Amino acid sequence: MPPGPRISSVPNTTSPPPVGSTPYARGSMIRPSASSLRMYSRSSSWVWKVRPPAVYGPREKALLKYFRAVKCHVRPRLPGSRRFSIVYAADHARAVWEALTQDRAVGRIYFVGGPDLTSFEETGRMIERAMETWSLPFQIPGFLLQAAGLAGELVGAVTGRTPFLSREKIREITSGDWIVSSGRIRTELGWSPATALEDGIRETARWYREAGWV
Repeated sequence: MPPGPRISSVPNTTSPPPVGSTPYARGSMIRPSASSLRMYSRSSSWVWKVRPPAVYGPREKALLKYFRAVKCHVRPRLPGSRRFSIVYAADHARAVWEALTQDRAVGRIYFVGGPDLTSFEETGRMIERAMETWSLPFQIPGFLLQAAGLAGELVGAVTGRTPFLSREKIREITSGDWIVSSGRIRTELGWSPATALEDGIRETARWYREAGWV
């Protein structure tokens, strides 16, 4: 995800530094997030960095659990109506290529996202159409989210693995809009997202089916 929610609904850019609401989000101001890609020179100093929000598409798992829920006719809804940025995998790959092949990318940090902002509700309806099925919205109570986060932490402690869900992750996804601006990479490198969200969801559904993921 991007480095922190924007309660004001103003997209994160790279300047001024974004404000995070959790330890992970605050830490990502000074180091790359797990989903960011950083290019190093021989001296081990970073040359450029591309920071995507959630990346979805064939072979990507960002929306896989949501697809599986909709297949079971359940469309989970989080408290509130929050928007977030998302980018199709092929568009993300093109952004990385532009940064690799253009000298002006040296020393720069780029957010990549779009072309659409979405919400869990809107994304769920698109998945429903792509899967050619029906689903019923299920509002997840806040206390149930916290319980799931605690359970995830306990499982992680027992298995020694990073939990898929934790109380900190719950705070991140419920604390506000998670949106980024790709204005810098559009202006400086000429990149722009080519895949509309509905088209990307449809192609992701097709690939998931063929791969036996849903």
